Amino acid sequence: TDTFHYCFFPANFFNKLSFTFDYYDKTTDGILLKLNTSQLTGLASPYQNAAVVSNKGWEASARYDDKFGDFQLGIGFNLSDIKNRIVDMKGQTSGDLLRQQEGYAINSIYGYIANGFYQSQEEINAGPTQIGTLKPGDVRYADIAGAFDASGKAIPDGKITDADKVIIGSTIPRYTYGANLDLGWKGLRLSALVQGVGKVDGYLNSHYVIPAANSSAIKPWQLDYWSVDNRDASLPRVSVTSTNNTQNSTLWMRSASYLRLKNIQLGYDLPKAFLKRVGLQSAFVYVNGQNLLTSTNFYQGYDPEIGYDAGAADGVSLGGGNFYPQVKVFTFGIDIKF
Repeated sequence: TDTFHYCFFPANFFNKLSFTFDYYDKTTDGILLKLNTSQLTGLASPYQNAAVVSNKGWEASARYDDKFGDFQLGIGFNLSDIKNRIVDMKGQTSGDLLRQQEGYAINSIYGYIANGFYQSQEEINAGPTQIGTLKPGDVRYADIAGAFDASGKAIPDGKITDADKVIIGSTIPRYTYGANLDLGWKGLRLSALVQGVGKVDGYLNSHYVIPAANSSAIKPWQLDYWSVDNRDASLPRVSVTSTNNTQNSTLWMRSASYLRLKNIQLGYDLPKAFLKRVGLQSAFVYVNGQNLLTSTNFYQGYDPEIGYDAGAADGVSLGGGNFYPQVKVFTFGIDIKF
């Protein structure tokens, strides 16, 4: 592993404002990889130290603290980014929904590009051959490859096949950020923490997007399926036999970026005169809340903060319910010192 690391730590300005910045460039080689071997050997491919992965990123943080009479203010902010890329897999690829492919990030999302739904049989007849028997309301996929022109460039061939699958998203978070606020006035204290991710893709499939699968309740957003009376629907027609609509594609992918109020606390230090009368050194009364507010465009009812479950047997991905969701927590307490 080769690593270049640069840190910038300026001194505090008037003991009020501070700033830090880190940049790193890390290349890891010799990662275990099964290389293809001839079937004539009759042996399984052994692992070899063959793959190379690059990680480049930076982290920045700033903090400001000040006091104005009885009022105290503290505010901090941090932001980081990482670019992950598979440099070398000896020309190999692996994975279906989660793809390992040279030039892209680890666990990239792989599938078709969905171009809406077929509105009529005439559209189906004029379009490329797809998976299974198509009907109006089925997903229309982009025909982008399968044949080659004179220069060797991939061109449409009138058929939707594996050649039309491409990298459609990334599960590695970009632009992770957070901010914290601390306020104080006499005995009152208020603190808050927000955090989020600016760019990441999430994907749901299997019974988490199929209405009434495994006798589960139908979610409100699943009612927006295609019909002759609802041609602008967000979901394809309801079917128990279609294999076309369940293909991995951009249809089931959503931005999983989010902003969350992770923690907020309001407290009060009881007056020293009162504490002296009751024989206490200090007493702090507080109310605390966790995960109270979340802003996201991900699927309703799923937590975008939950990590991608690449090993899920049912193909469930980011926010896919294989983990207990993060709940809202309200706490009231008192911290006493005798």
